[in-house]
Amino acid sequence: MKKVLVAVDEYAASIGAAKKAVELATKYNASLIAVQVEEDLIRTAYEKEEESLAVKEYMDKISDRPLDLIAAYGKKQNIDVKVIKTEGMVARSILKIADEEQVDFIVVGDSDRKGMERIHFGSVATSIVQKSTVPVIVVRHGIVDISDLTLLATEKLDEILTKEETIAPIFNQERYDRNLSLSFRLCTIFIVTYFIAALLTTSELKAVASFHIIGVPVAVILGMLVFAVGLGVTKSYLRQS
Repeated sequence: MKKVLVAVDEYAASIGAAKKAVELATKYNASLIAVQVEEDLIRTAYEKEEESLAVKEYMDKISDRPLDLIAAYGKKQNIDVKVIKTEGMVARSILKIADEEQVDFIVVGDSDRKGMERIHFGSVATSIVQKSTVPVIVVRHGIVDISDLTLLATEKLDEILTKEETIAPIFNQERYDRNLSLSFRLCTIFIVTYFIAALLTTSELKAVASFHIIGVPVAVILGMLVFAVGLGVTKSYLRQS
């Protein structure tokens, strides 16, 4: 075994998986790749609140800098840790990196959610196990003692790692440009629709605005159309951005 990949986030389940991955890398003298994926998905305020409540119930947050934490822990254990931070669908991104890096094992943590919570929020671990072409080790939440990592998370990681070893925040220029272009196009559609509706309320076009179609004045129809377009624009942005 030459390469081990571990998926990490801020919570205890993945930190436990990372510690197990370090143990495997040490035992087999393998290199370790730690991957953090920021999910490229826009949620409504309600969905964010629901997920936040689920996270508080099932997982303990350990560190806002999980990659730096694992890199520092690996350094203390004399293990070479390559850290990768990216955006996208979590399971798909992890599997893609595993394939690109030609790893021999994948280690993931499982938050041990049950019932409807597991169905609603899904399971990255389950998806990776089902689709991976290499062996996957799933480390259940609470099985690994991470007290040493929890303590390390309270230390100044910048004093342990060099500047080159720390992870900078993601700025995805391609995503930014795409969202900016999408916002401009959707805003243009709404403004044009609103302008046409407003134009028909002027005195010069009063006759047109009061003209009835199926018993409903054109002005009322256009008002409803502006509302519908506004909803459509918002829905399109949430789905595509």
